[in-house]
Amino acid sequence: MEKIKKFVKELPELRAQDYLVFGRMPKPKKIIVFEKYWAFERAIKILKNLQDLFVCTLGIPSQSCINFFKKFNKDTKILYFGDLDPISIYSYLTLLYLKHFPAPKDKMKLSVKYAGIKLYDYKNFLKNKNAEINLCKTEERLLEYIKSFNPSSLQREILFLSKNKVKIEMESLNLIDFESYFKSKIK
Repeated sequence: MEKIKKFVKELPELRAQDYLVFGRMPKPKKIIVFEKYWAFERAIKILKNLQDLFVCTLGIPSQSCINFFKKFNKDTKILYFGDLDPISIYSYLTLLYLKHFPAPKDKMKLSVKYAGIKLYDYKNFLKNKNAEINLCKTEERLLEYIKSFNPSSLQREILFLSKNKVKIEMESLNLIDFESYFKSKIK
């Protein structure tokens, strides 16, 4: 566990910034979580739905962001939008376990669906063939740690990341029709 804390602290996504919230409180129809500000901002403009709550984690969720999510339970519908990379998957796990440094032996606290970039999106919305970005050593070590959680809904994606040692960020996908793409993900 100490090793993973060291790896995570080395990541540039772990910073002092906190999180952003927009929408209905205290009982939203669903919570839509974004790793990146630009996607958060575009989604709000697209949906204009006051029944939902939008949260932007600005990278790996901070402890105060995790504390915010402790107000909700497993019955709350939560969707997480992130890249196809170890940092996004780790951020997703922090929300599932409501811990900044989750461990595989921990109990899941929330029911969160990973609605971020998956292999289907990568194969069908790839803007250019040079979209793959090499994983750094820290990301490779983080990916090895993530494998110990064995998240069944992301097995293909984790295998792809491990085998190819690359990541795909949302910005590299051909999301000209972001509205249709986004709406298909939140159904």
